[in-house]
This record gives sequence, structure tokens and C-alpha cells, in this order.
Amino acid sequence: MSAFLHVSGEPLPQGEPLKPQWLKQACDIYFPVAEHSLGNGPDAVRQLLQQAHDDPLQAPGIEVLRTVLIEFMFERVRRQEFPACPRRTEAVFMFTSERSVRRYIAEYKTEPGLVYSCEVESGDRFLGDMALINRLRIKLSRDLAGQLARIQETARLYWRSGDPASMDWPEVLATGRVVVRAPVLLN
Repeated sequence: MSAFLHVSGEPLPQGEPLKPQWLKQACDIYFPVAEHSLGNGPDAVRQLLQQAHDDPLQAPGIEVLRTVLIEFMFERVRRQEFPACPRRTEAVFMFTSERSVRRYIAEYKTEPGLVYSCEVESGDRFLGDMALINRLRIKLSRDLAGQLARIQETARLYWRSGDPASMDWPEVLATGRVVVRAPVLLN
């Protein structure tokens, strides 16, 4: 069993298993829309993004939709080329270092993010570079096909994984049983 660090916006009970977060919920709802649009090419993706931009009350927020499209592309590459790797939508996200936790809190959470030591008691683990996926954006531009191709190549880089020392922002994806052990105070 290995200990990792998990960041939460709410208190977590010690000894309880962690569940996949909002990403699973959003992707469960919007993956079919992403699959349909991506399957019909860049013009369909552009139309979907334009709808979300023009009428945010009738569609998911544009940022949620962009995230889901990117996650769908990562999932499609994983499924086709790296099937042994765990699904991001089914995983608990953790970090191996306080440096990565601090960066996550600074970029995504309001202070203070609650940090917990967690153990992967069973299941699969994967170490990927969070920086690869986090710098991706889909913009309404003329070169949408080029953007989609770059996202697919980035997904391949992410799933190939590699040496943690060469990663800008290592993240651990764990499926199976991940248990909260104790709160952590950052130094």
C-alpha cells in the first residue's frame, strides 16, 4: 500500500473510501454529446461550442463543455491505445508531493484546500503529468481541426507516462479502494 496526498474542498472522514469527483458526473452526462460532435468532425464541435457560448442557459457552461471534450478525447485515446491504464472518470486524483498539492490549491481551490493522506488499498494506479492536460484549451477558431489533432497527440504523451522526474506536475490516478487516512498540514 502507498500513501498519497488528496485535496478536497470539504472535510473527509478518516477511514472512509474516496469516490471519483465531479469529473465523473460531468462526463457521465456529456460524453454522449462529445462523442457525437467529435464523431461528426470539427464543424460539429464548432457548432456545439458556439451553442454553449451563445446560450449558456440551454447548454452546459462553455468551460465544462471544453473540459468534457478534452476528457473524452483522452478517454478515446486511452481506450484505443492504452486500455490497461485506468479511466480518468473513474479515478481518484492524488499527488505524490506537497509541491504539487500547493500548486493545485493555488490554481483550483480557494485557500485553504483541505489535504489528506490517503492509501490505495487495492486497484490500479497510474502516474501522469497533470500539466499536459491542464494547459489544453479548445477555442472557437478556424484551426479547430488542428487543435483537436494536438489534443489527441497530447493524450498519447499523457498515457505513455514515464519518469516522474521529467514530469512538470505529477498526478496519481487510482481506481479501486482508496481510503482517507489522516489530515495533513502543509509545511
